[in-house]
This record gives sequence, C-alpha cells and structure tokens, in this order.
Amino acid sequence: MIAKLFVILGLVTIATAVVFADRFSFPGDEQSASQRIHPQRGNEKGTNQPTNQPTNRIVQNVPFVIVGESSTLNHNFTITNSTTQPIEITQVRPSCGCTHAALDHTQLQPGGSATLTVNINLSGRSGPQRFVCEVLSATGSPYLCELTTVVYPQAQFADNVVTFGTVAASSRHTRRIEFVGYAATEEELPIDVSISSSLPNVTVTPASPVTERTPEGAFCRRTPFDVNLTTSDRADASTATLIATYKLKGRAANLSIGVGWRVRAVVDVMPETVFFDRAAKLSGGRVERRVLLWPVDGRPVAIERVTSPHPSVEVSVTNGANPILTITFDSRKCGTFLSGSVVVVFGGESRQSISIPVAVAPD
Repeated sequence: MIAKLFVILGLVTIATAVVFADRFSFPGDEQSASQRIHPQRGNEKGTNQPTNQPTNRIVQNVPFVIVGESSTLNHNFTITNSTTQPIEITQVRPSCGCTHAALDHTQLQPGGSATLTVNINLSGRSGPQRFVCEVLSATGSPYLCELTTVVYPQAQFADNVVTFGTVAASSRHTRRIEFVGYAATEEELPIDVSISSSLPNVTVTPASPVTERTPEGAFCRRTPFDVNLTTSDRADASTATLIATYKLKGRAANLSIGVGWRVRAVVDVMPETVFFDRAAKLSGGRVERRVLLWPVDGRPVAIERVTSPHPSVEVSVTNGANPILTITFDSRKCGTFLSGSVVVVFGGESRQSISIPVAVAPD
C-alpha cells in the first residue's frame, strides 16, 4: 500500500513539472524551451534551414582525374521531384569554396527534374577527394549531392625534396628518387624523362621505368633516378636543384626538386665569430682574441695552413688536443678593413676547411 502511494506521488510530481515547464519560461530560456517542445520545426516559406524530413542523398563517383593542363572537374547531378507536390529550390550550398554549383531551374513539378552543375577547382589537390553540395527547398526534403574521386597529377616526384642530412667532408652518397607520371591512357604518359643538376658535385643516373595501373584504372609510369653526391671539403650547408625535362603530348615540360645536405665540421669553433669593437680600433696598437677548436669525434686534428683576410689580422696556431687560434688585430694597419674570414685548412683524410668570420667596428 505504501509503495503504491509513493508511485502515485511520483507521477503527480512529474506531471506538475511538465505543466510548469510548458507554461512558464525563464529569461534567456525562450529559444531552448521552444526547441524542447518543437524539435526541428519544419521550414516556413523563404527560410533556408534544413527540414526534419529525410534527406535525398545522391552519391556519384568519378574514378580518377588527371590534373595538368586543366585543374577543374565538371560534373552534373540530376535532381528529381519524386513527390506529388511542386518544389521550389531556395538555395544551393557547396561544402567548400573550391566548388561552384548552379541549377538550370529552381521550380520542380511532380516527377520533374533539374540539372545541378558543379565546377570544382582541384588546384593543389591530390589523392582521394570528397565534395558535397546541399540543395534546399522551401518545402520537402533536402538533396545531398556527394561526389568522390581520386586526383592524380600529370607528373610529379615521389618525394618533395632529396635530403642527405649531415655527411662527412669529401665523401660520396647516393639517394634514389622517382619521377612519376599519370594519364588516362598509356600513350598520354610523359616520355623522354631526363634530369640535370645545378651543381657539378651532384649527378643523376637513370634506371629502367616501370608502367603499371592504379586501383582506379589510371596509367602510371615510375622512372627511378639515383642522385649521387660528392661533398666538398668545407663545413657548411648546401643545396642544389634537379630539373626534370620530359615530353607530354608532344610538348616539352619540366619539373624541379631540391637537394639538401650539410657537411659535418671536424671541429667545433668557439667563438664562431671574432669581433673587434671600436675601443680595439682606437687603441693604436694590437688586440688579441682567442678561438678554441674542439675536435667533434675526439680525435686529434692537424692544421695544415691558416690564411688571413687582411694584413691587419694576424693568426698564430697553438697545436694540441684542442688547438687554439690567436687572432691579433693591428689597428695601425687597419685602413678601410671592416670584415673578412680566417680560413683554416686541416690535413689528413678530410682535407676540410672552415671559415671564421672576423669583423671590425666601423668608425
């Protein structure tokens, strides 16, 4: 009996709360109350909000697109009014700014159709793509037109850049790259591919190309090239440019890729730059600065020779496990000298050289 009494009291409490919520609202809560009582209210004429009716989804596929001379994909959807009432299209809404969409007419009688033309800018795109365009009406269900495809460039390098990383001086290294061409037919693939280098110490050796089909049916030809690097004896960062030239549909074309590497120094230099301030310049005598050379791998280094940028800069060497350079500036011989580099050449297998910038404060 007591249990039944509690159940009745609970039902009365819930009913009272529902009536209270329906008849009363609090400041700032008008919209949320309306949404609770009337979820996804249907469109009034002239609005562009989605209706609560099911969406007519139209999914189509273009297997692949080759982007080259043209970077635009044009496609048509057919919008059909399958209801018994006329439909007025009020808005066509693409999912991104790369897509332009237009209907040939906006009034659809029962059983009638309209053509939705989409023009998609594919510039800068590659790989699988998905584009969506929503078609809204004053009454009736919205249409969701979805187009999928895979974008391939006419020609590209498989990698964006060739990187050798940090390498030793006077050493040789090889990296393999691939020049890749795509086309709808095998006859349209790039041919006569060759690669030249902007630097003589970077050479390129071709290998045999391989032609295959992608899963979507496009033709693909991969041409491997070995990039050969011979490093200099200087410790610095360097870059080169490879230029691929080829024929595409009887016309010449080219494509470039960068090459980068850094030659590892045999020593760390502290400080890396030597500066003589104004006081040193006005001293009327000789001012010294010391530079420490620390072997990177811990092995002793042999300094073969040192050259100075100017008669006012003299350099002496103190050999040892960590050689010391004493750089002396003679203000009496300065003249117009403001900056230059002390060049240190090491002996041994590396034959590497390093440059230490030297600067003097201007007058």
